[in-house]
Amino acid sequence: SSSKPLPRRTARSSVWIEIAESDLNQPFFFAPKIKTGIGENYFFGGMLGFDDGIVEFRRVHNQIQLLWRNTEFIARPGSPEAFAVSAAFSPSLLASAAVASQPHPERKSFLIEANAIFVADLTGIASQLQRSYRQGYAFDSRNSAITALRNSPEATTIEVLNHFATGSIAAAQPGQAGGTAPSSPRSLPDARSLFMTMHYTLARLPAQPLRPRMADARVGHFTVSVVDFADDIARNPRQRYVSRWNLQKKDPSAALSEPVKPITFWIDRTVPLKYRAAVTDGVLEWNKAFEAIGISNAL
Repeated sequence: SSSKPLPRRTARSSVWIEIAESDLNQPFFFAPKIKTGIGENYFFGGMLGFDDGIVEFRRVHNQIQLLWRNTEFIARPGSPEAFAVSAAFSPSLLASAAVASQPHPERKSFLIEANAIFVADLTGIASQLQRSYRQGYAFDSRNSAITALRNSPEATTIEVLNHFATGSIAAAQPGQAGGTAPSSPRSLPDARSLFMTMHYTLARLPAQPLRPRMADARVGHFTVSVVDFADDIARNPRQRYVSRWNLQKKDPSAALSEPVKPITFWIDRTVPLKYRAAVTDGVLEWNKAFEAIGISNAL
């Protein structure tokens, strides 16, 4: 499909991403997650410790850049304020790769090598390891690799085995303050080397955006905030919006209707079997709250 980036495996087990011209400069939802960690210091497998965000592919001559969009500062599209915002605030570069093919004769799409984009320390784990242990950990691309791919009509997930290493382990010096003294991971057989598996998911945003809902400080919402320059006389340009599910009734006229698309959850395979029924019952208890607003079987 040329409608979204799709990894493609060749006979040499190389991984490629096919990008259509229409995919460039378009927003994609990007969700990085740790699959396997080291069992300490918040480096836990399954931990949702990274922010999700909006990324885009940008072409600069023969390079394709994966950019993390700066979505915190906004203004009305096409307005002078919008031009000022784009001039004032920068996106961040996650990775880049060279265009590796001529355009497809029919789809006009082209290929880039996925390793150049995803076999990298996209989330800055090496820096976190350095801060946590005061050791010289660095990402080791030679011993890192894409290990699995998963595609669906909605999203593409790339699994990457990342290796981090340091040539030596520093020891604390006599009289060195505890906050600055080096330490080392106690869970590793050799503290100089560790692996973490990352899941990177790319998904196209819905064609019909969800209508934003302003947050009310008197209610305990999960929120996202932006600095909106659309109103230059507002007392505070920062606006807060509710993070919510996009649940739509199948039958808008019914007092109680099932949703067009329910919320689907998964129980992690690491949850002990004896607790899974209780976890399921606890999550499904939220259906009562959704029934109060006219949606049945929301989860």
